[in-house]
Amino acid sequence: AILASCVAASTRQTYLQSRYWQMVFSRVLSTVTKFGSQHPFIFGVGFAAVKTSVSDLIAQTVFEGKRLEDVDRRRNLVFFTWGCLYLGGVQYFIYSFLFPRKLFPTIPAFAAKSFRDKLADKAGQKIVVQQVCFDSFLHIPFVNVPAFYQVKALIEGETPWQGFQNSCQNWTEDMKVAISIWGPTQAFNFSICPIWMRVPWVAAVSFF
Repeated sequence: AILASCVAASTRQTYLQSRYWQMVFSRVLSTVTKFGSQHPFIFGVGFAAVKTSVSDLIAQTVFEGKRLEDVDRRRNLVFFTWGCLYLGGVQYFIYSFLFPRKLFPTIPAFAAKSFRDKLADKAGQKIVVQQVCFDSFLHIPFVNVPAFYQVKALIEGETPWQGFQNSCQNWTEDMKVAISIWGPTQAFNFSICPIWMRVPWVAAVSFF
């Protein structure tokens, strides 16, 4: 009887702890979602900047074996700025302003639909494909990749011209990789994610 009572008490304690953390997670998620939907630009830029800085910090300390005090802060600041200005700012302009407000004005209505309604909306699906093509064949090859190589040149002490040359030299291979990754990623983004989540989604995927 004592053993059974102890087991029951332990089970109840585990259940209560599980419920507690579920409530905490739910409240945090609700707060983040509310803030992100009300302040999409600030949330997207902040998320992208912090993500990029943290990614570089992990790269320097884990993969390059540096101690925290030996981290190249200038390099990390460059990555933070890249995340803030381009991954956050420029991509917010493209994905959350240019696409839904100028090029494809029916996007907000499609994004607000249920998954079942989206499956039945052939016109909306066509616009998703158009967004993916715009991103894959215009934005990434002619804006994103060249900008990335300029940042890379800055970090490595090269000239802008050398960055441009490196971009041209690796362009074909980079595009094969980019389209294979970002094609499906953006198809999910443009069909499932709400407008305010587009930039954070891209930033989260690029973390890996």
